[in-house]
Amino acid sequence: MDVSSPFSSNYGKHWSSDEVSKTFAPSETALNATTTWLQDAGIGRKRIIQTENQGFITFDATIEELENLLKTEYHLYRHWAYDKPIVACDHYYVPTHLKRHIDFISPGIGSPVRSLKKRSSNELQKRQQLPPGLPPPGPNNFTLQNCWQGIFPQCINTVYGIPQEPTYAPGNEYGIFEVNSSYVQSDMDKFFQEVAVDIPVGTTANNVLLYGAELTTNFTLAAGSIFIATDIEADLDFQLAWPLVYPQNITLFATLPTEAQLADILQTNSTDTQEEYLGLDLSLDDVFSSFDGSNCYNSSASICGVYQAPTVLSVSYSSNEMEVSEAVSKRFCNEVLKLGLQGTTVLVSSGDHGVGQNGDGCLGPDNSTFQVSGLAACPWVTSVGATKLASSNLPPTPFDESAAFDSGVNFSSGGGFSNYFTAPDYQIDTLSRYFYENPSPYPTYEYNGSISSLGLNGGRFPSRGRGIPDVSALGQNYTVVLGGNLLNIGAGTSASTPVFAAVIWRLNGERMAAGKGPVGFVNPVLYAHPQALNDVVRGNNPDCNSNGFEAVSGWDPVTGLGTPSYERMQALFMSLP
Repeated sequence: MDVSSPFSSNYGKHWSSDEVSKTFAPSETALNATTTWLQDAGIGRKRIIQTENQGFITFDATIEELENLLKTEYHLYRHWAYDKPIVACDHYYVPTHLKRHIDFISPGIGSPVRSLKKRSSNELQKRQQLPPGLPPPGPNNFTLQNCWQGIFPQCINTVYGIPQEPTYAPGNEYGIFEVNSSYVQSDMDKFFQEVAVDIPVGTTANNVLLYGAELTTNFTLAAGSIFIATDIEADLDFQLAWPLVYPQNITLFATLPTEAQLADILQTNSTDTQEEYLGLDLSLDDVFSSFDGSNCYNSSASICGVYQAPTVLSVSYSSNEMEVSEAVSKRFCNEVLKLGLQGTTVLVSSGDHGVGQNGDGCLGPDNSTFQVSGLAACPWVTSVGATKLASSNLPPTPFDESAAFDSGVNFSSGGGFSNYFTAPDYQIDTLSRYFYENPSPYPTYEYNGSISSLGLNGGRFPSRGRGIPDVSALGQNYTVVLGGNLLNIGAGTSASTPVFAAVIWRLNGERMAAGKGPVGFVNPVLYAHPQALNDVVRGNNPDCNSNGFEAVSGWDPVTGLGTPSYERMQALFMSLP
């Protein structure tokens, strides 16, 4: 992606959506072969429609026609979490000559497995407990001497050297993605009243609600609902981002899975019967389609391509990499690539359970093989880990940071190496230096595309995988308002991601006000100039019957390249065209 390389004359020359559509459009060969197959099966030409961006073919068909076409049998399933009936099958087939052309068919394979992951209600209940020494509620108690006990906006600004006021620039938009979740206005108002006192009570986001998503009016931490974690997520994201963005606005992109979405499975290999549920990936696809209409195969025409993509999109959700097929992950990653080409920075949390991703992500018969977040592993996202203030020095500085860790709830900064994605060009030299200077205490393996190669010969992680996270930010002991209560919670990479995203958004404002474009995909610049970040050299990320990796000098699979130094990052990005 030369528009993101600091060594390219094309740096910052982002593409238009039309240029992206034309570049990624299927070939005439693929289109003709697929439509011929459909017509030969009795799907009349008038029923076959190619989407505006040319990336999808849609057609109306009866269940009987679809079963005959795909040599399968469809059933009604009921999704375990959303209690909705879905139409799906156990397997399907396409002709061998079409396998290289077709990425997925919807409706597809059902039997959902764990795909959408947030913290369990048990973990949240543990984090509700106020740790000893937390200052009592009230704006007079939010002073820098208390940052190491409970982080609030002034702490972030002080540690990272963030200016009080952001630079305004038309078109610089900050977006936060949520699924089945929205912030609670009453919680936001209390947060503005007691913590972020510079923000007026009643301040609201620009709400983009897709597929029937609704604003949450209230919830209680003791509700015991399976949705409790997602209800809390938006409150957390917005309370951490807003003080860094105000007086500019934030756009909430919220989606609620529909019956059709719950049945959608992205599947390339026609004989692969792996059971998958991609609620998270597909919900993000819905947001992407609202930007450019790229994925409107089952969407309402009223939302396809009607919203401007933000310059920054923060995603605090994650999934275990191996719960979704490699073909699916790569197709989704390509959609992120398209946004990067157009100047959007997509930041994704690296996970909250160290080398085990989601707490139940350790692989192998003895749970000793590591696993990373599937979304964060995409080479075109900026993956964000988490740190904490490990001392009470005044004023707090980046030298006080260590990798986030809380043994009470099995929380540590997610990191490791991908099975599906090899190290991208911008990361190869960095990873080579890391392994040369820090020989791994664990054996490695080479992933060959087969599940049987995972952990081969006792290997704990793939030797050539893309490393995560890329960067980090404070993600532990944040003071927030949840369910009307002022609390201090562990938070995790769900907290660090909107914070780092806000830093990128601020840098965009300065560049755009100076007549330059947004930074877009930032990884190539940051890996070429790691000195722009604060190196974190303390801590580790245990899980999977191990101590995980150690934070060391330079990049590491715990805190990445480090945390933001606003002054150095500002100088770097303002020096680029």
